[in-house]
Amino acid sequence: MNQPLLEHKLSANMPKVRMISDTIGNIIGFIVLGVIFGVDAYFKWPNWMEWILYGLLVFTIIGTIWAFIEPKYLYKSWRYQIDEDYLQLTYGIFKKQWVTPSPKYNLYQRVRVQL
Repeated sequence: MNQPLLEHKLSANMPKVRMISDTIGNIIGFIVLGVIFGVDAYFKWPNWMEWILYGLLVFTIIGTIWAFIEPKYLYKSWRYQIDEDYLQLTYGIFKKQWVTPSPKYNLYQRVRVQL
């Protein structure tokens, strides 16, 4: 099932903007995790709580690494097309397609019918 490529790609700045946004979120996450580690050390929480914090730290590090890889793949796989009837999106490795009626066109039709 070969579908034609849609005509527009995402902006070339998308990977850079996405990386900056994810980096800011990851920095905030590391700060919060550091504060929780500090509270753990200060109040001497049970040992199992420390293991949970280490698990969260590992997932945060993996998420940070993925945040630098993911935007490049998203940029390559997303395409879109807007016409007066539909907004069409194609994305992913298997080229999933999402089609939705265009709100601008529907609003125009409603106003025209009421007049």
